[in-house]
Amino acid sequence: MEIEVVRKEFYPECTHGELYIDDEYLCDTLEDQDRDFNKDGDIADKGEGKVYGQTAIPRGRYELVLKMSARFGKILPTILNVHGFSGVLIHSGNTPEETKGCILLGAKQKRGRVMNSRFFMLRFMEFVKPAFEEGEKIYLSVK
Repeated sequence: MEIEVVRKEFYPECTHGELYIDDEYLCDTLEDQDRDFNKDGDIADKGEGKVYGQTAIPRGRYELVLKMSARFGKILPTILNVHGFSGVLIHSGNTPEETKGCILLGAKQKRGRVMNSRFFMLRFMEFVKPAFEEGEKIYLSVK
C-alpha cells in the first residue's frame, strides 16, 4: 500500500497538504512548519534545522506500521526511521499545537485548522488496518 502526503501550503506556523491512498484522495493534512526550505529531504542544511515539536518531518519515503501509542493509549499509525525524529504518528487533531511533528488528518477549514479529524482518522484506519493485518507493507511518501 502506498500513502502519499503532498504538501500544498507553507506557513511559518504550519503546513497544509493532501493525503492519498493508492493515488486516491482521502483528506487534507496539517503538519508543523516545513523547515526543509530547499526541499531536498534533509533539514540539516544551512538556514534549516529541527525545532522540537514545531517541525514537519523531512520529505522522503517511510515505512508505516501500527503500534501502541503511549501518548494516546491506542494503536496508531507510526512512521518509522525518520532521521532526527522519534514517535512520529498519524493521528487526529485540529491545530498546529496538536501536531508535535506528527501528521494530522482532517478537512481544511482555514489556515492552521482542520476539522472532522476523528472521522478522517477512522476512514484512514479502515484502509491501513486490514492491509497491516494481512502482512502488506505500507509506505508513506511525503512530498
